[in-house]
Amino acid sequence: ERVHHDIIGRAPSGTVALETSEFLAGHLGAEGYTVGLFLEGQLIAYGILGLSGAAHERLGKLLDLSAQERERLAVLDGVGVVPAFRGRGAHGYLNRVREALAGRHGRQLIAASAAPANSVSWRNLMRLGLQVRGLARMFGGHWRYLMLRDESRVPADAPAEFVDALDITHQQWLLDRGCRGVRPGRQRSRSAVGYVAGTLAQPRDRPSR
Repeated sequence: ERVHHDIIGRAPSGTVALETSEFLAGHLGAEGYTVGLFLEGQLIAYGILGLSGAAHERLGKLLDLSAQERERLAVLDGVGVVPAFRGRGAHGYLNRVREALAGRHGRQLIAASAAPANSVSWRNLMRLGLQVRGLARMFGGHWRYLMLRDESRVPADAPAEFVDALDITHQQWLLDRGCRGVRPGRQRSRSAVGYVAGTLAQPRDRPSR
């Protein structure tokens, strides 16, 4: 909790959600997992995985998932890296560890929320295959991408329209028409999201046994 509050205090306003003591305690077992990275006994990064609870249910509803789909859902529900250790791949590593934990529980749907202004967060989530499926005001009225990885995929060469990540209006217009944000990019030297038509999505290739 101390590390979490220290990270919040250094982050730009609205880019990282301030979690309650109850939320953090619940994700030390009852509602999921918290994975920690330590150096010489000091916590330098953490990642939270939600398998149940109010936050898990809320994101499932915002993504319009059925009750059956929510039973297959795991949420990448917060990650933090202390400033001195950023830029070394800890965020992406914690994403992969949590993905593996979700798989052990049979959770094939992976969801997360991320602030459009927090490009490090949503870029790392896209590397794991999550797509922007919606936008919503959360955590005190701040905009968040609603991101999901399901059984669909988008061809790597699918044409995309790149939109400034802070242009909420145009992104909402595209999302309302069934588009998905699938890849990171740049537009006029600013972080941008590449949107493709939802109809381009195809079932993911299932691994052979």
